[in-house]
Amino acid sequence: MDITAFEQALAEHRPAIVRFVRYRLTERPDWEDVLQDVLLTAFQQHHTLRDASAFKPWLIRIARNKCNDYYRSLARHKEVPLEDTMATAVSPGPEDALEQHVVQEALAALPSNDRQILTLYYLGQQPQRHIAQTLGIPLGTVKSRLHNARQAFRQLYPLPHATKGAPLMDNTRFRFPEKQPPYTITPLSTPPAAIRLEELPGWFLVPRLGEHTNWAIYDHPAATLTETYSLAVTGPAKVHDVPGVAIGVTTRTSQQEPSAQANRWFVAQLTPTHCRYLSEMHEEDGATVLRTFLDSDDFLTDWGLGLDNCGRPVDIVPAGRIVRRGTSVTVSGDVPVSDIVGSYRLTIGERTFDTVLLMEIEPDGIATEQYVSKSGRTLFWRRFNRDDWHKEEYGKLWSKQLPDNEQFIINGTTYVHWYDCLTDQAFC
Repeated sequence: MDITAFEQALAEHRPAIVRFVRYRLTERPDWEDVLQDVLLTAFQQHHTLRDASAFKPWLIRIARNKCNDYYRSLARHKEVPLEDTMATAVSPGPEDALEQHVVQEALAALPSNDRQILTLYYLGQQPQRHIAQTLGIPLGTVKSRLHNARQAFRQLYPLPHATKGAPLMDNTRFRFPEKQPPYTITPLSTPPAAIRLEELPGWFLVPRLGEHTNWAIYDHPAATLTETYSLAVTGPAKVHDVPGVAIGVTTRTSQQEPSAQANRWFVAQLTPTHCRYLSEMHEEDGATVLRTFLDSDDFLTDWGLGLDNCGRPVDIVPAGRIVRRGTSVTVSGDVPVSDIVGSYRLTIGERTFDTVLLMEIEPDGIATEQYVSKSGRTLFWRRFNRDDWHKEEYGKLWSKQLPDNEQFIINGTTYVHWYDCLTDQAFC
């Protein structure tokens, strides 16, 4: 490959490589140093690449090797990091701050050899044969030491096998009422508190082993059930060596349908600070379509969260960017914007909850309300459309299509209520 072709290919694929390195290394100074090393090595070796169409996997291979070198260097110097990311790698997923502290205490209590090999295998995502090369020991010894280290860790910190909080439900047979229960939403004078929201945006599932959830869509003004969704974490998964969990989604248009196979799949990752999608797969015209965070910008448009898909922060605090007074909403700054706007008492049927309201305003004319419990689970979610949203497709303004539906005004523009999502958490 000549230098001109190299520069053009690098400009095209650089964002994907930045995302790859950022996903593998948690600290900014570290991933920036490794990224520079990746780019330098690619420049020095570009003449060895004969097939220009293989540029992206070639560059990813360099990035993977450089990330592995980074963790080998840590192991050689016995600078074994015990950050929260180890809790993510060794346990099924990050829990609250207390549990993370317990994880760190358990790791600190392990012999240095156990700590070292757990770091290489889980945090460094090193294959066992690479660990053998790094430590200069036989592969059989690596397998034995890793087994013993796991056992020692479990003795100090038993891994949870069920979700804390509400009891688990039968994921595929939860039944929602055919008619949406009546609900009321009452503002509270209590200032809204910060929340920890670990759910995948739009899907209401915490991407952690043992988790599952169900939710339903109710169209308005009829308030009739139109679709139900069942989601379950099916096991650990990796996308381009980045660890996460696999999630199956089953969609039904009728609760009378028999148990069905999943018709959409995700791989997602929950870290102590962020939640993000790694890949999405679905059936389309008889073919299976798979997209990942390193593929085209289409994935980032549909599933990306944050700069370079760094993810949505799980700790959310009121920022004052969205101010709501009755049906009037004022947004400061640019959209998209998400903010906590108040505390509300939510009554659904005979159940009452004190919630925090998280609002999100999208640049394409969509606004949402998300009512979150104190335990950080979504109970109720509402969708609003800007009055002219997709007018050319639907033929008229939403205020004309749904004149009886609730409306509010965002920065002087009318938004019209379209449908609601009710989760099984509202029935716990």
